[in-house]
Amino acid sequence: MFLVATLKFSCNIKYKLQLLNGRGADLGSEIDEHWFSEHYQHEPADSPVDFVSRDGATILEVQAKPQGMRGLYSGLMQLAVSLSQRPEARTGVLVMDGSRISKERISNEWDELRELFAPKISKRLSMIVIRDGEHWKQRDNPSLDQLAEGILADEKLGFRKSSELRKIEQASKKAEIFKVLIVRWLMSKGPIGIGELGKHVGCSYPTVRKSLDSIPASESGLREGDISHFPKNVWQDVLTLTKSDRQSIQFVDRSGQRPNPESLIKRLDRNQPKHVAFGGVVAARRWHADFDLNGTPRIDLLVHCPNQILDISFIQKLDPALKETTDERSDDSPTLVVHPITRLEPDFTTQPNVGLPIADPVETALDLIDMGLNAQANDLFAHFRTEVRFA
Repeated sequence: MFLVATLKFSCNIKYKLQLLNGRGADLGSEIDEHWFSEHYQHEPADSPVDFVSRDGATILEVQAKPQGMRGLYSGLMQLAVSLSQRPEARTGVLVMDGSRISKERISNEWDELRELFAPKISKRLSMIVIRDGEHWKQRDNPSLDQLAEGILADEKLGFRKSSELRKIEQASKKAEIFKVLIVRWLMSKGPIGIGELGKHVGCSYPTVRKSLDSIPASESGLREGDISHFPKNVWQDVLTLTKSDRQSIQFVDRSGQRPNPESLIKRLDRNQPKHVAFGGVVAARRWHADFDLNGTPRIDLLVHCPNQILDISFIQKLDPALKETTDERSDDSPTLVVHPITRLEPDFTTQPNVGLPIADPVETALDLIDMGLNAQANDLFAHFRTEVRFA
């Protein structure tokens, strides 16, 4: 009776993860974002546990968002029940987020709870606790280390380093509205309704209306796309607002070797991290084949994060030698710069036979100006509209 009641209680608080089955692979494969789905499959909703290895030898109960110690109690009970029903399973592993509970308390509770079960169950129980991208385990088993790394590599499972997730302030809605209007004017996309513009940026009708009312009369036709000259006043507002609220993150190469931007570009094109696009010099060259600049001073990347949570975990996978820097006085020029973009629609463009998308011409020009390449930014705009003159 106690077991049934406990199971009912634990099912009510259980945090179920949904994961599509992945591709088959050999056990010696490299640990990447696909490793977990290659080796484990999601169990049906009525199963006591979340995942089972494809050979049936290991079962997993995942508590990515445990409600305090309840996650430990219910998770352990789920595993014990499942192990009693699966004699072929050699190991039952509780994978638990331990960011809000001390390691000592988890360890003590685990030891006491395991003693409640018969030896044929308790000796098959293991636990992995993950905190801020690191893990520790209750048993010295190399396969558990491999499993932990596979879990950390798979973003669907919800265990991420807090240092790789950044809370980003919402960009100025006025600046975002003006950016969209200038892009549409440059690319001759025609008029856009106020409601559609609000949905594109992610703001209300009154906010759009207020921003439009601030445009000088000489440029008031910008929303309809029917002005014949470059909207210098609107552009100046974009520059001013962007300078004050753009939240860029700079990375330098700490390998001790000369940075190789072309190699990084190829890797980005090949890996195509989600919600990421080239900006700056790389995007300018892809927009404008005759873009006039020797070399690539740095790589600029736009990352779409409308939820205001910037995920930079892909940087470590791209090149472990890239380290974040906040020292503006450093002699080391940034190798790569990440710029979050928070509006609802990022306006990334995917080009034929090219891997990573590119940012819109306005975001690209802002990156160039940030590097002091004002003339090149002007030339980029003039590629779309010959009448553009910044000065």
